[in-house]
Amino acid sequence: MIYQQLRELVDARADQIRERYPRIPRRVSGYNLDSLLPEQDFDVARALAGSESTLVTILHAELRLVPKPAAQALRARDLVGDLHGTEHEPTVRFYDDPEHEKELADVREVALGATARVPDMPDTWEGWEDSAVLPDRLGDYLRDLSKLYDEFGYSGSALYGHFGQGCVHTRIPFDLVTADGIGTFRRFIERAADLVVSYGGSFSGEHGDGQARGELLPKMFGEDLVRAFGQLKAVFDPGNRMNPGKVVAPYRIDENLRLGASWTPRDYDTFFSYPDDDGRFDRAVMRCVGVGKCRHSDGGVMCPSYMATREEEHSTRGRSRLLFEGPVPGLQGLQEGLPRRGRHGHHEGRVPGPPLRWPPAPPGALLDGLAACGGPGRLPGPTAGQRGHPGTRLARRPDRHGRDRPAPPDPAVRRPDAAGLGGRPRSRAFRP
Repeated sequence: MIYQQLRELVDARADQIRERYPRIPRRVSGYNLDSLLPEQDFDVARALAGSESTLVTILHAELRLVPKPAAQALRARDLVGDLHGTEHEPTVRFYDDPEHEKELADVREVALGATARVPDMPDTWEGWEDSAVLPDRLGDYLRDLSKLYDEFGYSGSALYGHFGQGCVHTRIPFDLVTADGIGTFRRFIERAADLVVSYGGSFSGEHGDGQARGELLPKMFGEDLVRAFGQLKAVFDPGNRMNPGKVVAPYRIDENLRLGASWTPRDYDTFFSYPDDDGRFDRAVMRCVGVGKCRHSDGGVMCPSYMATREEEHSTRGRSRLLFEGPVPGLQGLQEGLPRRGRHGHHEGRVPGPPLRWPPAPPGALLDGLAACGGPGRLPGPTAGQRGHPGTRLARRPDRHGRDRPAPPDPAVRRPDAAGLGGRPRSRAFRP
């Protein structure tokens, strides 16, 4: 029955699918209706892959692997030689020895963390982070995108990506905490969407549309194919229970922002001064950009508690989210400064706006997440702002000599034993 519905859905729009779907190395926007065409062997698995949990939950997947290239450095000496004496005279330095190759690979790996919070520059954010075009049109696209940055006052944007496949990663200094800034953000995204469509490209070349670009899909696919996306979702998820508000009937791109115009974080009286974060605890908490570098199982020094429990709440990233969301008795999360809304969206605070689309962390979750923290650590590389997340230090306090020491453990909290195989009550005794 499902296969019959899928065939009917695609057969009725086969010519539109062939016309509107970009033929580029990286295209993950929308649903993969093109994988259901006869020339693609009606591949249902490929059609469902990348559907962002809006259609199915994938429990098992088999991957088609490709051989690892024998050489991982681009050999471009002949090309550079051809450019000598032309109007495009190159200025090139080759880094093609193994040592320099590894250094460059390490720099590329931490690009997101390194560009999110640069000293003496505005904070940068995602929002247009993985558009993609044909590789041979990338240069022109980047030049036009740079002009768009300048037009909107975003000239400090970071730029990197998978240029060999035409995929562009970027971090942009959006103002996401004022109404005017959010309005400018929306106008920029709409213009950027028009730009990439004019190049026959895709809004998303890697990360998916989600809420950030779902509203824009008619620009790329047309209204009829977007209606077909809704019909496809109805086949697999007639009750609209699978990750609603994404791809089909999506939230607006300026809705449910993490911060927003009503962002008024609490001003904490902290023991640490956070000089690298303008003296603000809320800025320190938001150093985490979510790449998960802290989730490793061996080597390094971050985070020993996560390495024992394998629980997200004990990772640096998990604690960052808990510190942001709160609340706990006596130490509310940063969202406590936001207007609170009741279960039906009625405002209990002072600033009107859309209802929250996600629940706050349950009471006690923050203290539970911090209870196993052994102290501040340091990440290997420029992730989370060059250091272990300062929020982890919240569970520590100075002793009578002003030295940093662990806070008294909560006897109600259980922790794994040394082998990580069980749990026991934490001792009520506390020694400085």
